[in-house]
Amino acid sequence: YDQAIANYQKAIVLAPSFQQAHHNLAQSYAKCRQYTSAIAAYQRALALDPEDAKSAYNMGLLYEKIGNPKKMITAYRQALSAMPDFAKVFSALGMFYCQQDRLEEAMLCLGQALSINPDLAEAHLNMGIVLQKKGHYRKGLTHYQHALSCKPDFSKAKWLCMLSLPMLYRNEESIGSYRRQFAGNLNKLIASTPLDSVQNRRNALLGVGTTTNFYLQYQCRNDLQLQVQYGKFAHEIMAANFPHWTRKKKM
Repeated sequence: YDQAIANYQKAIVLAPSFQQAHHNLAQSYAKCRQYTSAIAAYQRALALDPEDAKSAYNMGLLYEKIGNPKKMITAYRQALSAMPDFAKVFSALGMFYCQQDRLEEAMLCLGQALSINPDLAEAHLNMGIVLQKKGHYRKGLTHYQHALSCKPDFSKAKWLCMLSLPMLYRNEESIGSYRRQFAGNLNKLIASTPLDSVQNRRNALLGVGTTTNFYLQYQCRNDLQLQVQYGKFAHEIMAANFPHWTRKKKM
């Protein structure tokens, strides 16, 4: 992206009011994780066109990355002011409220996102997370499944669909049933997660970062074998993405 950045900078020198060049420059900076420069470029794009909802939304995402929720919300509000039916903004707000444990506000935002775009995979994923956080395991699972039907390569939804567990169980038999389901899904997930390409490794990394086995211990069983199997799988994914972390250092 260095060449793209240089080209957009030249375009801006020649035509400082070329709004799209500022927007594209911001995107290139963001791809290089130069978030401060990206935000500054989005601000210039918005100064030229305050109704550019996409620039405002993207700027909000960057504010979230750098840990500035106040400015993030301001950016999202600007995006919604320009485009009131911007479903992705409602979805992002919903996930933010979920992370703050403001679950009712999260559900309102995500419900709005899905009413605008019923096939927005990210909104279904986020709604599933909120519902399961509220104790509605099966309803959450339904949203993960819907997310996968909308976006079959959505690794976050795939991992949550296969490995999420309820917090509470009706009886001993249901514990056994969910435990067998988890063990079977873990085997299927391992078998269906190739690490032979950059994109596959990236998808696996996104998946393993989405969920943990925290609720497995709520079953009050011996989890050693399952946790070792999962741990080896997680190690393979991390080693494939960051091979330098696995090299032995000389003492």
